[in-house]
Amino acid sequence: IITDTVAINDSAKIPVTISSAGLLVGQYSSSVILPSNDPLNNPDTIPVILNVIGTGEITLTQNCLYLDSIMEFTTNKDSLYIKNTGCDTLFISNISSLTTYFTFTLASDTILLGDSAMVEVTFTPASAGILYDTLTILNSDVTKTICLSGYGFPRPIMSENPDTIKDYIRASASVPLMP
Repeated sequence: IITDTVAINDSAKIPVTISSAGLLVGQYSSSVILPSNDPLNNPDTIPVILNVIGTGEITLTQNCLYLDSIMEFTTNKDSLYIKNTGCDTLFISNISSLTTYFTFTLASDTILLGDSAMVEVTFTPASAGILYDTLTILNSDVTKTICLSGYGFPRPIMSENPDTIKDYIRASASVPLMP
């Protein structure tokens, strides 16, 4: 509360502070009430309209995923969450990886404030060895990357010996096959 005396044909400046702390995105209305000794305008009310604008902020539950050791040509899945810790909707515009060993599924490309979306990552090694990749997430905040790794061990290779079974049998007879 400020008290001031204003001379005839003069003015006074009254500082007003508006804060958006703790407010969600949207429009807010209030008033500044100025009591005075003016019999026609006591109190005088000045409307205040505040438009709070903001952006989504991306936060990841993990910065790296290790998808364990699996046999080549099989799959292993893991997941992480993209959280929106901002004050408006977070938009995911693209997710990409560098190789085909790691693929992904995004639950939603629009994440409301305070919400999250799951990203499921599938590891499918087509060769044996330690495999690395980077998952890049383009969004309405800042680009994020997640390191991916997994180990594919060699698949068993079946072979037959002999590779052909050949026998002669009389019509309407049966004999056990012996290699």
